[in-house]
Amino acid sequence: MKKTLYYNFIPTKAEEEECKATATPYNPSRDLVELRDIYPPPVFDPLNPWPIKKVLMPAEVGSGRIVLSHNGTFNCVFRYWTAETTHHVVMGQKKKSVLVWDVTEENNPTSYISEDMFLEQVGPDCEYYVLGCAELVRDRRLNAGDEIGLFWDMKTVAFSIQGSSSRAMIRVKSHLSGVKGRDIEVCTKVPNEVQAAAFLAIGAPNKKAKTTEMCKKMDKSSVDKLLAKHVILNNIAFNVVQTPSFITFVKGVAEFGPTYKLPSYSALRTKLVPDSRIEVEAYVANVKMSWIKTGCTLMSDIWSDMKQRAFINIIAYSPGGAVFMNAFEISKEKKTGLYLRDIMSSVVEDVGPDHVVQFVTDNATNFQSAGDMLIGKYPRMYKTKCAAHGIQLLLKDIYSEIHSSACERNWSAWEAAQTKKRNKLAPKMLDDLVYVRMNTMMMEKFNELEAQDLEPINLEKLSELPEYVDHENDEVDNPSDRTNENVEDSLIAHDDLSWLD
Repeated sequence: MKKTLYYNFIPTKAEEEECKATATPYNPSRDLVELRDIYPPPVFDPLNPWPIKKVLMPAEVGSGRIVLSHNGTFNCVFRYWTAETTHHVVMGQKKKSVLVWDVTEENNPTSYISEDMFLEQVGPDCEYYVLGCAELVRDRRLNAGDEIGLFWDMKTVAFSIQGSSSRAMIRVKSHLSGVKGRDIEVCTKVPNEVQAAAFLAIGAPNKKAKTTEMCKKMDKSSVDKLLAKHVILNNIAFNVVQTPSFITFVKGVAEFGPTYKLPSYSALRTKLVPDSRIEVEAYVANVKMSWIKTGCTLMSDIWSDMKQRAFINIIAYSPGGAVFMNAFEISKEKKTGLYLRDIMSSVVEDVGPDHVVQFVTDNATNFQSAGDMLIGKYPRMYKTKCAAHGIQLLLKDIYSEIHSSACERNWSAWEAAQTKKRNKLAPKMLDDLVYVRMNTMMMEKFNELEAQDLEPINLEKLSELPEYVDHENDEVDNPSDRTNENVEDSLIAHDDLSWLD
């Protein structure tokens, strides 16, 4: 939503000069004034009535607080509210009690209104909004991974929410299309243009694909050759095909069908990458909400990439999940305890000193010095030495070579995006790519662990040990095995990265 906030100073400059000339007392003050754009709220689309759709995170289910994005809340909720009510919520002055209707198809419409039903701003810069609906989540028995849709209904002056599914949407469109034969009562009051759009959306009943169309599908060997050609020409690591994200993408294209068109590089740069950051920020917001109850641990480490550039990465960990906070490129001259203390202090202030429980670091002298200074500045924090780093130093004395730690392998997510050409072209886009990649990895790992915890225990096989899998000897693409001396330049030699500008 396009808005402008400005301060209206009282009295005006002319009134102030007049008061001075006549020796009249005046009390200067200022009022925050809001200017809204002239565009009307978006027209309600009966074929797509759920403009806000999201998949519930574990923290949202546990707390009963659903995180909504800034843009989604403004465009789909605040546009229908008065400026005064919106102002109170945006400025974080109070919670707005709301009425919520559960209109899920298999349930009878149920209304919820209590002190647990509210909308509230979260974050110092209005980054997110939280819809409190603990009673609804409990009654519906919603689980992490469930998809919901919601919108602000002007008729009921309330949030309408339902578990969105393809079956439910098909039944709605069938109801509006006026086509009989789907065991659904048709609507006789729907406008003609809506009826026509609904009919085109669902197609004719019991429509089957023609045999000639089914035969047009390419055989698997041809598709495999196209994939191999793409990997070879773009210098893509072979183990990319084993990643869950690539497998999910391929399945999504297959389900969409042959009419799928790849987005342009402009759409990728201006819409898809920022949208991905918004989705990741919803996970980050849930984790940050858990800090109020449990606090968090800050973990840092200095590492170097293949070009010997030094970075310090900082991650905040809590029972609600891990969050990548920031990464700083540092020179050898800046690896001092004082400089590291300043970096960590900035992160502590960003998180909030009351939310930081401890600071975990390696055993290097500069880190120990920085930790001591941090404890002096924030007495409530604890400094803890990293046990993994100590064991690594011990093994280094025994063996001449050791494998990189899991922590260092995680930093490779930054190194993959931290190329010279990308740094030169688009530092802001680089920050988005690193932020999204790191926090997406942590979100997927957290969800994987949550899913394992939810798996039922088979008491009959409790004594059986799980099958051992040697992940260290799995076949992976080792950068050291490549013959090209300049790996990074070869990876982007044929890439058009102008969209990163």
